[in-house]
Amino acid sequence: MKYGFLLIFFFSHLICGAQGTGLRSAKRKHNVSRSFSRKGYEYIGRFYNGIAQVVYNGKYGWIDTFYNEVIPCQYDFAERFDNNKVTIVELKNKKGLINRKGKQFVPCIYDDISCGFPWFSSHFCETPPYIVDTNKKYGLIDSTSAGKIVLPLQSEYKIDEYESHFSEGLLGVRNKKWGFMDTSFKIVIKCEYDDIYGFDRGVSAVKKNNRWGFINKKGEKVTDLIYDCGASFDNSDFAVVKIDHKEGLINKRGELIIPCKYDQLGANTNWYYIKEGLISAKLNNKWGVINQNGDLVIPCNYENLGDIKDGMIKVEIEGNWGLINKEGKVIVSLNYEGLDSISEGVISVKLNGK
Repeated sequence: MKYGFLLIFFFSHLICGAQGTGLRSAKRKHNVSRSFSRKGYEYIGRFYNGIAQVVYNGKYGWIDTFYNEVIPCQYDFAERFDNNKVTIVELKNKKGLINRKGKQFVPCIYDDISCGFPWFSSHFCETPPYIVDTNKKYGLIDSTSAGKIVLPLQSEYKIDEYESHFSEGLLGVRNKKWGFMDTSFKIVIKCEYDDIYGFDRGVSAVKKNNRWGFINKKGEKVTDLIYDCGASFDNSDFAVVKIDHKEGLINKRGELIIPCKYDQLGANTNWYYIKEGLISAKLNNKWGVINQNGDLVIPCNYENLGDIKDGMIKVEIEGNWGLINKEGKVIVSLNYEGLDSISEGVISVKLNGK
């Protein structure tokens, strides 16, 4: 199917004269009354920041809002710019990078180019780099129009868009096994792990022989590799760990502050891990509350827990909702069909459908 363009002008400022003098129209600037068609495109994309991707005779290019080809249809394939300043293009099975002006600042010489890490730090460059590879050699290129080679192509370590992790100055790389390199591209934690997480609060989860544990940025063990799965501290001082399908809680020193005996910790509704010094805990399909010392301050008697706010917790038993405080004392009896969120000491309730 071929597409053409029809430019339609808009009339504005239609004014009716007070004495029946008729209509007057004023054309806005650039809204010229004309219609025309251009060469037929196989594809016309949406406009983003003044340009749209088009395909003509199987080749990719871009047009502006005046339907001028600002980047000629010459590429065998091209990803969309959308809101990005650069995009990936392909010629003769080789890939490169162009900017919005059509400048090819990274020539089409690579077997593959993939988007860089959104979480990438400015330790390497100001914006997230792109991963390039040729003949199984991997490197990094600055995603600005400078196209600076951040990490030269090398065959020893693989960098993966989805599996590599960069955080706190260290980049996860793989040479059959996973390890970390620093910003000078020196391996600082040798590649000996089956899987890794990025560093968070100076600690990373690592996997070996199907068991998980934690190391620090020197590669030293923070915990033994005894856990069922990996975990992240998620910018907090605690992480949920699991042994034999039971969950517990460790701090960033690797100390187990809540033993692995609960079916689930946190993550019910929107109460996630430690909040106001407490964490929700599920045992035998019932919910309760534990403090940071591992003490069960509210027994696991409830079918559901709502969010905690201002020291108050919404609780449910057999479809009836009520409100308790952090010590487990009932503040609002469990007589209601529903409770809304707490705001400035006030909470709305639902009873008999009202």
